[in-house]
Amino acid sequence: MKTSEDRVIAAADTLGVSPSLLSRRFRDVRGVTSIQYLRGVRLQKARELLSGTDFTLQNIVEQCGYRSAFYLSRVFKASTGQSPSEYRAGSRCPVAPNLELVPWMGERCSVTSSCGMGELQPHPERGAIAGMG
Repeated sequence: MKTSEDRVIAAADTLGVSPSLLSRRFRDVRGVTSIQYLRGVRLQKARELLSGTDFTLQNIVEQCGYRSAFYLSRVFKASTGQSPSEYRAGSRCPVAPNLELVPWMGERCSVTSSCGMGELQPHPERGAIAGMG
């Protein structure tokens, strides 16, 4: 499996520039190194798959380009403070488990109710419940 550094070297070779020049220019444009950017993209994809699918961790590892489930778990916990399974459990809506919860007014979950079953709140920007279009 290619590492992020291998991919940067291959991209630089394809573009006919040195890896250090490519990295500097990428950082100048994006504000982060290409490796940091790739890590962020992979983590975001892992978050989406954890909250929006029932894929196994191994399947998510394969789709996101991680070396192993152990490595993804370690990187994920360092980034989010939660293990992938904790994140998955906390990102599912207790009223409608197929919906992904969105932050609501700074809170982790927009589901509240005196009966404990919850009430879905509209997404503050899209005006729709997350996952419902």
